[in-house]
Amino acid sequence: MAVNHPGFSISLLGSEPQGADRSFQYLLIRILTGTAKIHKGGTSFKQDIDYSEISMPTQALSPKKAVNKFLADFGINKTLKHILTHTVLINRTFFKDITYEYVNYFTQRHKGCDTAAFVFLYRILERVLYSVPLIYTTTQTDYYNTFKDLKDILKEEKDGEFGLYNKLIDQGRLIDRAKLDVTYQIDFSSSNDSASFFKVTNGKFKHFDSIDQANAEFTIKFKHVSGLLRTLRNRFFHTRTGDGQLNIKPDDILDPDEYFSYVNPVLCSYLSQIVLHIISHKLK
Repeated sequence: MAVNHPGFSISLLGSEPQGADRSFQYLLIRILTGTAKIHKGGTSFKQDIDYSEISMPTQALSPKKAVNKFLADFGINKTLKHILTHTVLINRTFFKDITYEYVNYFTQRHKGCDTAAFVFLYRILERVLYSVPLIYTTTQTDYYNTFKDLKDILKEEKDGEFGLYNKLIDQGRLIDRAKLDVTYQIDFSSSNDSASFFKVTNGKFKHFDSIDQANAEFTIKFKHVSGLLRTLRNRFFHTRTGDGQLNIKPDDILDPDEYFSYVNPVLCSYLSQIVLHIISHKLK
C-alpha cells in the first residue's frame, strides 16, 4: 500500500486494513519499526531499523509480526482496527508534523547529509517537549493529585518546558525508570578524525556515563541523551562572536556530516522511544 502526502510517499510493506493510510500514528509505528519504504524527491529507500528496540536491530520480522510485537512490548491491548479508528482524528496535526520530520530525517541520512538530518531530530525534540507534560495530565484520573505533582515538579529550578519535560521523564511519568539507565555507545574510533571528534564532544558535554579516550568512545545513559542533543544544537548552530559561549568552531569538526553520522543513530533511537511511548500512552 502506498500512502501519498505532499512531498513524499510511504509504502507500507504487506497488506493493510482499511484506514491504515489515514492514521499518522500508525504510519509512525510502521516507519519506526522498520517496516516501511520512503519515497521523497526521486529518492526511494527502505527504513529497516527497528527503533522500538533501544538496541536498534535491523527488522527481521514480517510487518504484521513486527506491529504485533510492538503492541505487545508497549502494553497496547487493542486490535489494529480499534487503533486505526481511534487515531485518525486524535492530535492529527501533531503526529502529521512528527511524520514529516522523520521522513526528512531519514531521507537526509540516506543521502549522507547527517548535519541536515540532525536538524530534523532537534525539530522532533522541540515538538515533543510540550506534549509529554500534556500527556501526563490527560492520562491521570485524579486532577487534584495531578496538580500537586506538577506544582511539586515546578518548585525546582526552572528551565522552561525542557526542564519540565526532563523532570517528568526522570520520574518515570512516560517511560519506565529502568529504561532510563540503559546505555548507548557513541564510538568515533573508525573515523580518521576520531581524536578531534572525541575532543569536541568531551569538551561540550559532561554527562556521559563513561569515557574512553584511547578508543574515542563514550557511553551515555538514555535519560541524558536529550541533554546531549540540546547541547550539540546550541554549540554547533550558535556561533555568534563574543557571546561568551564555547561554541563549536569550523576547525573543531572538519566534516560535520561524518561527525553527526556517529551521533544521529543514538539521538534518533532516543527520540523514537519517546514518540512511540507517546503514541502508546494514548492507545492504552
